[in-house]
Amino acid sequence: VVASVCYAIAIERMPVTVAYPFMALTFVFTPVVAVLFLGERLAWPQLVGFTLIAAGISLTAFGPR
Repeated sequence: VVASVCYAIAIERMPVTVAYPFMALTFVFTPVVAVLFLGERLAWPQLVGFTLIAAGISLTAFGPR
């Protein structure tokens, strides 16, 4: 619910082409929170996925406009 509200606010304040890729961060934050609060372990494919998500968001946020 909190993520949906934050996304709605972001859509109002920035272009969709910038805000939408940041939704992918939920695929990073969810496992990280599971590690911190539930003691879960991350596998190497998850770490590779995190890296790809971070690269994609960086290209979108800081790339040429």
